[in-house]
Amino acid sequence: ANQLGSTAFGVTGLVVVLAFVMLQSWARPFIARDLNALEQVSLHATLVTYVCGLYFLEENLSPAFKVVLVVVIYVANAYFIFMAARLLRTEVEIAYLKTRNSVLGEWGKLSARIDGHEEKLKEIRQQTSLELQRQDRLFYAEQNSALLGAQAAAAALERDLWRARASIARLKAEQAAEAKFHRKQTKCMARHFDTLLTPKALKFITPGRSKRSSKTAPSPAPAARNGRGSFQTFYDERQSSFVGLADLPSNGSSRELDGPEAILKFYDMVWQCDSSVHKPVLGEDT
Repeated sequence: ANQLGSTAFGVTGLVVVLAFVMLQSWARPFIARDLNALEQVSLHATLVTYVCGLYFLEENLSPAFKVVLVVVIYVANAYFIFMAARLLRTEVEIAYLKTRNSVLGEWGKLSARIDGHEEKLKEIRQQTSLELQRQDRLFYAEQNSALLGAQAAAAALERDLWRARASIARLKAEQAAEAKFHRKQTKCMARHFDTLLTPKALKFITPGRSKRSSKTAPSPAPAARNGRGSFQTFYDERQSSFVGLADLPSNGSSRELDGPEAILKFYDMVWQCDSSVHKPVLGEDT
């Protein structure tokens, strides 16, 4: 009874497995052909293992048959493992190729982007170099312009200094000539004063209207020979008694001049001396 029950259970399981295999072969659940083949191999290995296992329910099996059943089970499962390993290897190779192609594609894109960035960097470097060269040229041009301006300003300042020195030298020469002229004029006037205020010239200056009264008048000759103030001292002393000055005799006759006319005559004689002295011109041998 137990053996019959086991046999019935095994037959029922076999029918179920065959039905599942038939349905699985019709359904084809996977899109990939290799996966469907692998699934069929796995079902066959399962069915073989199940059927062989049903024979082990029999108690009176020979050892050789048991070995055969075990070998069949191992072969079926080894074939499944082999198919699974081959499919796995194929899938790994496909995945590797896909990954490799993807990596190579991404690497190509990255290389292209790197090349593009390098081109952009090269252009930026060139533009930066050109800009730096332009700025350097502008800087050197500005520095050169400033240097030329400073040199021009220095040259103008040097010309101004030379002109100022020349003007100062000319003014000094003019002042020296003017001072020499005034010294010469002063000496000439002093010499004429001393000449005019001699006793021979003063005999014509009378305190009154008569020439005879001039003989009794004191002689101012010593006061007239005291230097530059001779004429002023003489004029201050004789102003109150200055009556007339006689013209020097030219044709044997002479006349008396009153006080103002005598002063004018005296100044005229002084300016005759002044007109004989001329002012030297700059550059003459003075």
